[in-house]
Amino acid sequence: MKPVRKLQALLALSLCGIIGGCAGGGGEDLDAGVDGEDAGGDAGGDSSGDTGADPGGDGEDAADAVADCRFDPSIPWTNWGAILQMEGEGACVWLQRENLCPEGWVCKANPYRLLQIRIGHAGRVVEISEASQLSWTETWHNWEDVGEARTADTTYRLQGVEYGQQYDLSATGGESFGPLRLLPYAP
Repeated sequence: MKPVRKLQALLALSLCGIIGGCAGGGGEDLDAGVDGEDAGGDAGGDSSGDTGADPGGDGEDAADAVADCRFDPSIPWTNWGAILQMEGEGACVWLQRENLCPEGWVCKANPYRLLQIRIGHAGRVVEISEASQLSWTETWHNWEDVGEARTADTTYRLQGVEYGQQYDLSATGGESFGPLRLLPYAP
Protein backbone atom coordinates (compact mmCIF):
# COMPACT_ATOMS: atom_id res chain seq x y z
CA MET A 1 0.00 0.00 0.00
CA LYS A 2 1.32 3.44 -0.90
CA PRO A 3 2.23 5.65 2.12
CA VAL A 4 -0.45 8.22 1.24
CA ARG A 5 -3.16 5.52 0.99
CA LYS A 6 -2.02 4.00 4.27
CA LEU A 7 -2.23 7.40 5.99
CA GLN A 8 -5.71 7.99 4.54
CA ALA A 9 -6.87 4.61 5.83
CA LEU A 10 -5.48 5.31 9.31
CA LEU A 11 -7.14 8.75 9.40
CA ALA A 12 -10.46 7.24 8.32
CA LEU A 13 -10.27 4.62 11.08
CA SER A 14 -9.38 7.28 13.64
CA LEU A 15 -12.34 9.43 12.61
CA CYS A 16 -14.67 6.43 12.82
CA GLY A 17 -13.58 5.93 16.42
CA ILE A 18 -14.02 9.62 17.22
CA ILE A 19 -17.47 10.13 15.76
CA GLY A 20 -18.68 6.55 16.10
CA GLY A 21 -20.54 6.87 12.85
CA CYS A 22 -18.79 4.37 10.59
CA ALA A 23 -20.12 0.89 10.04
CA GLY A 24 -18.52 -1.36 12.62
CA GLY A 25 -16.29 1.40 13.97
CA GLY A 26 -15.52 2.77 17.37
CA GLY A 27 -18.78 4.10 18.77
CA GLU A 28 -20.28 2.29 21.71
CA ASP A 29 -23.94 1.57 22.20
CA LEU A 30 -25.01 2.96 25.56
CA ASP A 31 -26.66 -0.33 26.50
CA ALA A 32 -23.85 -2.57 25.28
CA GLY A 33 -22.06 -4.36 28.08
CA VAL A 34 -24.62 -3.56 30.78
CA ASP A 35 -26.95 -6.39 31.63
CA GLY A 36 -29.30 -4.41 33.84
CA GLU A 37 -29.16 -6.82 36.73
CA ASP A 38 -26.12 -5.73 38.68
CA ALA A 39 -25.38 -2.18 37.42
CA GLY A 40 -22.10 -3.57 36.22
CA GLY A 41 -20.45 -3.74 32.90
CA ASP A 42 -20.44 -7.47 32.35
CA ALA A 43 -21.17 -8.66 28.88
CA GLY A 44 -22.74 -11.91 30.00
CA GLY A 45 -26.08 -11.21 31.61
CA ASP A 46 -25.29 -12.80 34.94
CA SER A 47 -24.56 -10.96 38.15
CA SER A 48 -21.20 -12.57 38.74
CA GLY A 49 -19.35 -12.07 35.46
CA ASP A 50 -17.71 -8.78 36.36
CA THR A 51 -13.98 -8.65 36.90
CA GLY A 52 -12.14 -5.92 38.69
CA ALA A 53 -8.94 -4.54 40.01
CA ASP A 54 -6.59 -6.84 41.88
CA PRO A 55 -7.64 -6.78 45.54
CA GLY A 56 -4.08 -6.26 46.69
CA GLY A 57 -2.63 -4.17 49.48
CA ASP A 58 -0.22 -5.16 52.17
CA GLY A 59 -2.95 -5.80 54.74
CA GLU A 60 -1.70 -3.19 57.17
CA ASP A 61 -4.74 -0.92 56.96
CA ALA A 62 -7.83 -0.16 54.88
CA ALA A 63 -6.09 2.70 53.07
CA ASP A 64 -3.81 0.14 51.41
CA ALA A 65 -6.67 -1.99 50.11
CA VAL A 66 -7.53 -1.70 46.44
CA ALA A 67 -11.25 -1.37 45.81
CA ASP A 68 -13.03 -3.46 43.17
CA CYS A 69 -14.89 -1.26 40.66
CA ARG A 70 -16.02 -4.39 38.76
CA PHE A 71 -14.38 -3.52 35.45
CA ASP A 72 -15.39 -5.28 32.25
CA PRO A 73 -12.25 -6.27 30.32
CA SER A 74 -14.22 -6.39 27.04
CA ILE A 75 -14.84 -2.62 27.02
CA PRO A 76 -11.98 -0.75 25.31
CA TRP A 77 -10.89 2.72 26.44
CA THR A 78 -11.91 5.75 24.44
CA ASN A 79 -12.23 9.17 25.99
CA TRP A 80 -15.55 9.58 24.13
CA GLY A 81 -16.89 6.27 25.41
CA ALA A 82 -20.22 5.66 27.08
CA ILE A 83 -18.37 3.55 29.66
CA LEU A 84 -15.09 4.77 31.16
CA GLN A 85 -12.96 2.51 33.37
CA MET A 86 -9.91 4.02 35.10
CA GLU A 87 -7.52 3.05 37.86
CA GLY A 88 -4.37 4.21 39.59
CA GLU A 89 -2.83 5.27 42.89
CA GLY A 90 -5.02 2.86 44.86
CA ALA A 91 -8.28 4.14 43.36
CA CYS A 92 -10.63 3.16 40.56
CA VAL A 93 -13.61 4.65 38.74
CA TRP A 94 -16.21 3.00 36.53
CA LEU A 95 -18.76 5.33 35.00
CA GLN A 96 -21.54 5.28 32.47
CA ARG A 97 -22.61 8.41 30.63
CA GLU A 98 -24.87 9.35 27.76
CA ASN A 99 -23.52 11.35 24.81
CA LEU A 100 -25.95 14.22 24.18
CA CYS A 101 -24.39 15.38 20.89
CA PRO A 102 -27.24 15.28 18.35
CA GLU A 103 -27.04 12.39 15.89
CA GLY A 104 -25.24 13.39 12.70
CA TRP A 105 -23.48 16.33 14.32
CA VAL A 106 -19.80 16.68 15.08
CA CYS A 107 -19.63 18.40 18.47
CA LYS A 108 -16.38 20.15 19.36
CA ALA A 109 -17.26 19.62 23.02
CA ASN A 110 -19.46 16.55 23.37
CA PRO A 111 -22.07 17.16 26.05
CA TYR A 112 -22.65 14.19 28.34
CA ARG A 113 -25.10 13.20 31.06
CA LEU A 114 -23.48 11.16 33.82
CA LEU A 115 -25.80 8.20 34.49
CA GLN A 116 -23.96 6.23 37.17
CA ILE A 117 -20.55 5.95 38.75
CA ARG A 118 -18.57 3.62 41.01
CA ILE A 119 -15.69 5.20 42.87
CA GLY A 120 -13.28 2.94 44.72
CA HIS A 121 -10.76 4.09 47.28
CA ALA A 122 -9.28 2.69 50.50
CA GLY A 123 -10.88 -0.72 49.98
CA ARG A 124 -14.48 0.45 49.58
CA VAL A 125 -16.66 1.41 46.62
CA VAL A 126 -19.26 4.17 46.55
CA GLU A 127 -21.97 3.73 43.90
CA ILE A 128 -24.09 6.70 42.85
CA SER A 129 -26.86 6.64 40.24
CA GLU A 130 -29.25 9.38 41.42
CA ALA A 131 -29.33 12.03 38.67
CA SER A 132 -29.50 14.91 41.16
CA GLN A 133 -26.17 13.77 42.65
CA LEU A 134 -24.32 13.56 39.32
CA SER A 135 -23.04 16.18 36.89
CA TRP A 136 -20.75 16.42 33.87
CA THR A 137 -19.27 19.62 32.47
CA GLU A 138 -17.78 19.39 28.99
CA THR A 139 -14.82 21.41 27.75
CA TRP A 140 -13.26 22.10 24.36
CA HIS A 141 -12.64 18.74 22.66
CA ASN A 142 -13.48 17.12 26.03
CA TRP A 143 -9.87 17.52 27.08
CA GLU A 144 -10.51 18.82 30.61
CA ASP A 145 -14.06 17.65 31.33
CA VAL A 146 -15.21 17.61 34.94
CA GLY A 147 -17.49 14.99 36.44
CA GLU A 148 -18.89 15.33 39.95
CA ALA A 149 -20.71 12.86 42.15
CA ARG A 150 -22.10 13.77 45.56
CA THR A 151 -23.17 11.83 48.60
CA ALA A 152 -24.68 13.36 51.74
CA ASP A 153 -21.24 14.39 53.02
CA THR A 154 -18.67 13.98 50.22
CA THR A 155 -18.13 15.48 46.76
CA TYR A 156 -16.06 13.37 44.36
CA ARG A 157 -14.51 15.20 41.41
CA LEU A 158 -13.00 13.81 38.21
CA GLN A 159 -10.91 16.30 36.26
CA GLY A 160 -9.78 15.41 32.74
CA VAL A 161 -6.06 15.84 32.05
CA GLU A 162 -3.68 14.87 29.25
CA TYR A 163 -6.26 15.69 26.57
CA GLY A 164 -8.94 13.61 28.28
CA GLN A 165 -6.84 10.46 28.25
CA GLN A 166 -6.36 10.52 32.04
CA TYR A 167 -8.35 11.87 34.98
CA ASP A 168 -7.51 13.20 38.42
CA LEU A 169 -9.83 12.00 41.18
CA SER A 170 -10.31 13.92 44.41
CA ALA A 171 -12.79 13.93 47.27
CA THR A 172 -13.73 16.66 49.72
CA GLY A 173 -16.02 16.65 52.73
CA GLY A 174 -16.58 13.57 54.90
CA GLU A 175 -14.02 11.68 52.83
CA SER A 176 -10.99 13.63 51.67
CA PHE A 177 -8.19 12.57 49.33
CA GLY A 178 -6.42 13.39 46.11
CA PRO A 179 -5.95 14.35 43.52
CA LEU A 180 -5.06 10.83 42.44
CA ARG A 181 -4.06 10.21 38.80
CA LEU A 182 -6.23 7.60 37.08
CA LEU A 183 -5.19 5.92 33.86
CA PRO A 184 -7.37 3.94 31.44
CA TYR A 185 -8.04 0.40 32.63
CA ALA A 186 -6.04 -1.99 30.45
CA PRO A 187 -6.71 -5.67 31.16
